[in-house]
Amino acid sequence: MHISGCAYLYQKADVTNVEELNKRLPENLKDQRLLGVCLHKDFGGYFSARTVVLTNTQIDEKYRRKIEPAHLLKREEDIIELLVEMNTNWAEGKWRDFGEPTVKYSKEAKRYFDAAPKDRHKIIEEIRSKSCAE
Repeated sequence: MHISGCAYLYQKADVTNVEELNKRLPENLKDQRLLGVCLHKDFGGYFSARTVVLTNTQIDEKYRRKIEPAHLLKREEDIIELLVEMNTNWAEGKWRDFGEPTVKYSKEAKRYFDAAPKDRHKIIEEIRSKSCAE
């Protein structure tokens, strides 16, 4: 998932016991594509990787190496639980805490994520005004 090897994208393909996964999903999600979750060892779960950097610089093959990201979840049951949490209850955000992250989102960040996109600017302004007042 990540060029530095910092995060692994857990997805349905990581589950061998699809029958067990389907037992935990509502009818409308059974045998459907599911959203995956990237897990970082320090920052926990996130689902969007929105940046791609393209350059015209070529990397010499002797410097190119594939870094395999750490698989933080060792048990398939934990992977199933992560995917179920993300796809059935994403707004609660429990999926962010899988893998025992050491850094967690602040209350302000969680409030921002929970807000509708059209209302997020208000939260940013509140945070700015608090930090400028200090």
